[in-house]
Amino acid sequence: PTQHAERNGDDIRQTESRFLQDANSLTMRIKFFAQTSKLNCGPTCLRMVVATLRGHDCGIQAAESAVGIRKDKVVTTLAIALGAGKILEPNEEADIRLVSTSPTFNVENLSHDYYKKYNASSVEDSERELAEVAERGVAVETRSVDLAEIRAWLSLSNAKEPRLLICLLDWSKVIEGGLDGSSAHESCEVESSPPAATPKSGGPGGESAPRGQVPIPNRAGYCGHFVVVVSCVEGGVVFLNPDGSVGKSTSGAGAVAVSRAAGITGAASRMGSPIVESRRGWFFMSETVFEQARKASGTDEDLIFFKAP
Repeated sequence: PTQHAERNGDDIRQTESRFLQDANSLTMRIKFFAQTSKLNCGPTCLRMVVATLRGHDCGIQAAESAVGIRKDKVVTTLAIALGAGKILEPNEEADIRLVSTSPTFNVENLSHDYYKKYNASSVEDSERELAEVAERGVAVETRSVDLAEIRAWLSLSNAKEPRLLICLLDWSKVIEGGLDGSSAHESCEVESSPPAATPKSGGPGGESAPRGQVPIPNRAGYCGHFVVVVSCVEGGVVFLNPDGSVGKSTSGAGAVAVSRAAGITGAASRMGSPIVESRRGWFFMSETVFEQARKASGTDEDLIFFKAP
């Protein structure tokens, strides 16, 4: 038992060291913003990307306007790609590429309760957006992307020329991966159909992302949430989460909040945690949980790649 505990301690320290090195090398360039409402994680991720690549903040109102978000609804990944083409100058300020197994509206996703309740798109809307995306110089590819390709692409990122990836996750898979829904955040409301997402859209959030104020999705239901992936490290990915509430340490939770000072100075309470948080909004997620969450039914494996031209 003692040797096992020592190995676990070494693994935790190695994970922290990798995360600290990666975060510190990019933090000065990459910008983080918390989402300002329950359903605007998508435009908030776009805001982070724009601020990082352009060097100044476009503001959440501009990001929301560009993606066409509606009241009490969320946006599709295609709408975010279109919004990126409106704000940034494709091929001048950024190379933008949307990759999905279904770039346009996928009617099969309507089998999920979230899609039925929060979707604002349609086949006609998505076909129109797809045509406009092409006109604005945003590349679109219909295919699946494996983790090795993501890792290789992000490995070329650096502080001068960062590469960023907006990724749609089924956050209920993250909850299943470690967060215990039975011991939810004190102020959370756990429902059979929690308010969160839609087809290729996302999710859980809170006013200025207050910790512990976000509904935790039920294990049985899809809950879309957009994040910005900034790096792949051994064993997992480093990402920016516009909703900071999931990092709150709770009984049995797999997301453990640690120091937000210069980097990680605390340690995860147990090995196997799928998410470890460092600086505000910066998280580490295990490869296993990441793959389950991004390839779950309802996500269409949506990814938007951004890099300097």
